[in-house]
Amino acid sequence: MPVPRLNKEEILNQVKITAMAYSLKNMADDVGKPYSTLSNELDHREFAKLGFITTLQILEHSQAPCSTNQSKSAGLMVLDLIEEGFNRVAFNIPDPPREKIPQTMRMIAKLSREFSEATGALAESIEDNHFTRQEAETCLKENRDLIKACLQIDHFLQQQLEDSK
Repeated sequence: MPVPRLNKEEILNQVKITAMAYSLKNMADDVGKPYSTLSNELDHREFAKLGFITTLQILEHSQAPCSTNQSKSAGLMVLDLIEEGFNRVAFNIPDPPREKIPQTMRMIAKLSREFSEATGALAESIEDNHFTRQEAETCLKENRDLIKACLQIDHFLQQQLEDSK
């Protein structure tokens, strides 16, 4: 298993952006710290260290969209950086409403298409019994697209089970 490549400075800077997107004063109140203490911790002062629990509280309270990427909350940006360091990817699972059954059918068609593309990329890559870097990157991308489509269908099926209770 590869050693994680965590960019700690970048992660801590994103935690600070996350807290500030929420309003540092409000965040300090919500995590139960004086404003000056939280500010010092987020500024990486030598005498003040940002703790794990405080970081989790910041992520928990941050649902504001991040100015650099409006589709994600600032807290999710932090999690993405951590996941990237561990060479992992997490996905948001969509919640298709029942009245959108045609959309669900499109999800199933997308799953079939993604499976075809992923297996096609793998078959092409193993023809010569050697993966190039480009082939491996292409296969990883196609596999991740397939995983996303699988998670969408999985979530839909879970909803069907819960709704039928």
